[in-house]
Formats: sequence, C-alpha cells, structure tokens
Amino acid sequence: MIYYLDEPLKIVNQVDFILNGKGCTFIQRNKNADVIYVEGGRNITLKDFKATHTEPNGPLGCTGSVVQVYNNQDMLIQDCKLNGCGIIGLMAYNSKNLNLKNNYIYNNSQYGVLFDKESSLDIRNNTFEDNGETGNAHVFRALNSFLSQVEEIGCETKADDVIMSDYTFQ
Repeated sequence: MIYYLDEPLKIVNQVDFILNGKGCTFIQRNKNADVIYVEGGRNITLKDFKATHTEPNGPLGCTGSVVQVYNNQDMLIQDCKLNGCGIIGLMAYNSKNLNLKNNYIYNNSQYGVLFDKESSLDIRNNTFEDNGETGNAHVFRALNSFLSQVEEIGCETKADDVIMSDYTFQ
C-alpha cells in the first residue's frame, strides 16, 4: 500500500502508541515538509514502513527530514526504510532513549541521523548507505542549536548519550 502525503504524518502527545506500517510506503509530496513528525510522546513505536519524498525536479532537492522527533521519551524505530530524498533521514531533538533497530537509512542529502546534545540514542543493527555529499555522513551529533557544528559518531565513538553496534556502512 502506498500513501501520498501533502503534510507531515503527525503523531503528537501520544503515549503507548504504535504505528505499524505493515510494509507500506509513505511518500511526502511537499519537498519542504517532513514525512513523519513525532512530538511530545512517550513509549512510541514506528515500524515496518518505507518513508520518502517524491523525487524533486531540477537542481533543488528536498529540505524536509524523513522522520523528525522532538521532545519524546522511550521511542523505537524498527524495520523501516528511511529513503532520503529528504535532507536528513532521522532528526532528533530532546528525545531520550530513542532506539533505532534493523533500519535501512539511505540516500539522505546531508545526514543519515542527526541528533542534538539533549537526545540519547541506541543504534543497533542498522544499515547506512549513501548519506551526505560524500556518501559517508551517516550519524552525527549537533554541537549547537543552529546545527552548524556537528561531530561524527562512528565505530570509535564512545559516549554516554549514544550506543552504536552491529551496523553496516555502505
């Protein structure tokens, strides 16, 4: 099943919420909007779907993220394909205990995953491919609120706010 969106699919102030796409695809037609936006939730699960933007015409790409999460606690994103024609596959602000498991995060023009210093992530068993201009901009932490300074999170990074294991960079 394919669902075309003109506005972000918004999940706001939900508790114990599961979005099980059962293999569906969400396609955002508005290249400036996020495909999925989650805010103010607790115990949220997003699973088993592909999310993307329509392919833009001309030299300008999409400026919306594929998934953006803001001010959430205890969230799981599992078995999803986050295809970027979006600028960032997953953007996380002030989200604690965000778990990414068994996802394919690819083709994002800036970053596969970008999170701020107030977020904590557990990233396990994901595949990252062709993110950023170099194709290798997979996981980054923003060091300021303007997102103008970032630090790469890779296999050698050890931090209290992020765990990465069993990943594939292609």
